[in-house]
Amino acid sequence: MPQLVPSKTIDLPDHMACESVTWLMNILNQDQEQPAALFVGGCVRNALMDEPASDVDIATIWTPDEVMELLGGQGIKVVPTGVDHGTVTAVIDGQNYEVTTLRRDVETDGRRAVVAFTKDWAEDALRRDFTINTLLCDKDGLIYDPSGQGIDDLEARRILFVGEPSERIAEDILRILRYFRFYGLYDKGEPDDAILNACAQAADQIDTLSSERITQEFSKIMMSPRAAEIIMLMHGYDILKHVLGFDLKEDLQAFDQDMGFEARFLQICSLDRGLLDGLCERLSFSNKRKQKLRDLFSLVQSEEMQTEHSIKRVLYFYGRDLAIQAHLIKGGIADEYYDLLISWPIPNFPIKAADLMDQGLEPGPALGKRLKELEAQWIEQDFPGEFSTSSKRGA
Repeated sequence: MPQLVPSKTIDLPDHMACESVTWLMNILNQDQEQPAALFVGGCVRNALMDEPASDVDIATIWTPDEVMELLGGQGIKVVPTGVDHGTVTAVIDGQNYEVTTLRRDVETDGRRAVVAFTKDWAEDALRRDFTINTLLCDKDGLIYDPSGQGIDDLEARRILFVGEPSERIAEDILRILRYFRFYGLYDKGEPDDAILNACAQAADQIDTLSSERITQEFSKIMMSPRAAEIIMLMHGYDILKHVLGFDLKEDLQAFDQDMGFEARFLQICSLDRGLLDGLCERLSFSNKRKQKLRDLFSLVQSEEMQTEHSIKRVLYFYGRDLAIQAHLIKGGIADEYYDLLISWPIPNFPIKAADLMDQGLEPGPALGKRLKELEAQWIEQDFPGEFSTSSKRGA
């Protein structure tokens, strides 16, 4: 097995050099001559770019059983989150750290892989997607580049597959979407023609992926700074229609940087309710997110938000987030009302069911009807701070 040779040294960011992580790495490395556990993936990539990272992932030569024995022997809680694929999760001071055994692919079908464990760092690197994700780092900040290309590509801001693009994509079709996400985030040059063609040739297999995996990856693309540019690139290579289930009706312009998730999805649907409903069913959105999308569609199609009172109504019924997203899509709010949109303190209806029950109303339809009547009166009176259950019936 070839030895790892460090390529450079960096100062570790705090989340990779804290006491808990150092303790974890010391346990896994023991007194090995060569590294037995190294940081891997996004935390290394982002540390080299001096950017924040949300997770700390660790790769190791030890099998999951050996990891659980080593860590458990030191009183660390270990959760077998993905043992079949070599992953366990160490929990220290409420923080989760994934520890994954080095692997090689035995069999792949584009959706899942059968793996075998290995102790060869280069062999593990060859099964990863992009060269910039093969980089490794030890607890002292020594950087290892087992592919021999990762550091150069990261410094040049190039997103390239490890090896032949079509082979990497065939192993996991989700890598099509991952390429576009990573290209949008990190690449500073023109996209690689061979990669784009490989993605296009395999795009019809996107349907074989679970909707959950598609939704998770595509949602990240949609919220990225270059989202519209990347979506148009996917559209130009006939890839986008395999994700959405339809073709764009019109070219996308850059999204307003403040535009939220729901507004962006409404834009790619061209404010078409049929396309929106189809997309909600195709992608694994939660029921809450589906309802927000449909509420936003209704709000955009309405004549609301033309007056001070109507803006307050929208804020009260839909919340500030959707009200602002609707404004970003359709505009129409006069300048003198904009401060109201972003800063009016949305009140709570001051009457509760218990207040009416204290006055003798029994629980049931009549009580609910009376609450609705009072709420309508309160809204009609412009949300007064002082409001009582003795208000006259009718508005």
